[in-house]
Amino acid sequence: MMKKLLISLLAILSFLQLNAERMCCLLTCEPGEKTYELYGHSALMMLDDEHNIVYNYGVFSFSDDNFILKFTLGKTYYLLDYDDFYNFISSRKTNVWISRIDLNDAELNTLDSLLRENLKPENRRYLYNYFSDNCATRIRDLIEKSVDGKVVYKEGNYTPISYRESVKQYVGDTWQMFGINLLLGAPADTLISMHNEMYLPIAMKNAFENAQIVKGDTARKLISEAPTVIPSMNAKAKKNVKPISPTFTFALILAVVTIFTFLGFKKNKKYQIIDILLFSFCGTIGLIICFVSFFSIHPTVFPNYLVLIFHPLQFVAIPLMFWCKKCYKIYAIFNCVMLTLLCVVGLAGLQHIDIGIYLLIVTFAVRTTFLLNTKKS
Repeated sequence: MMKKLLISLLAILSFLQLNAERMCCLLTCEPGEKTYELYGHSALMMLDDEHNIVYNYGVFSFSDDNFILKFTLGKTYYLLDYDDFYNFISSRKTNVWISRIDLNDAELNTLDSLLRENLKPENRRYLYNYFSDNCATRIRDLIEKSVDGKVVYKEGNYTPISYRESVKQYVGDTWQMFGINLLLGAPADTLISMHNEMYLPIAMKNAFENAQIVKGDTARKLISEAPTVIPSMNAKAKKNVKPISPTFTFALILAVVTIFTFLGFKKNKKYQIIDILLFSFCGTIGLIICFVSFFSIHPTVFPNYLVLIFHPLQFVAIPLMFWCKKCYKIYAIFNCVMLTLLCVVGLAGLQHIDIGIYLLIVTFAVRTTFLLNTKKS
């Protein structure tokens, strides 16, 4: 730990000494382990021979009233704050890339003026949006406004992906990604441009490295030097323990339900607790999805075709199971039709459907087949 601290301090001192002239730098933090660190972070540093200021658009607090609810509804406000270079670097738990942005004096003046205007108390708060207005996009937009000309990004080798795919690159096949996929609707599967993908700090860093400032017939690089890497002072050994994936979990559920359903068919037992749990799970998730779809201002959550399986009406099946068995059979058939439509949606590419959801659909199909072929109504 002490060795890493010394290396980091020497790297910081060397950078500040070698670059004492007035300049602007993009600070890009590698992804970390916490939920809000998974995608990395961006900040902007203004440096001259007297002082340095790091402008940070990513300040928030979990202690704010109803933070999670507001975040889900797209009504979370973040703050622009500032710090000095050393404090910012020493607070990071991952490596930080420092990319010098080649702006002339006039452009630096414009950028400095915009930052100071944003830092005013009446301007510091902004309505955060994960995909379109965050710590990275704010910096990108400021740089584009400050240059004398137009920032042109090299998109020759760029392969368009969707918002959902870009998120999965950082999250992987985890329960967090499963939850994100539940809330993201069909718009999240639309292919996006390189400019839109710059909501991710690493993507913005890479795009800046190949960008040019173009004015008339002249062009100059936005970043002409290779980034300087500052090792983390607080790096911790990563845990190698991998939790059970959603795909494996739903495959296991399907296997268990199939076994009990087969035994129930042989013994003429319904094991209705299985159906109660299935309908309760889908109904509960349905309440959340419907709430987010209809009340959130996030542009990527509606329409969400997962409402074909996750919806509050699933709770209706539970009383029908005991009080109107004929109605329950009709509902079970209706549910299978809805699930078939969801499969069509997924296979047609209208919206991404997790493998775990397909396995859940098969689980429902197993139970419905048993219901329609049971000896007792």
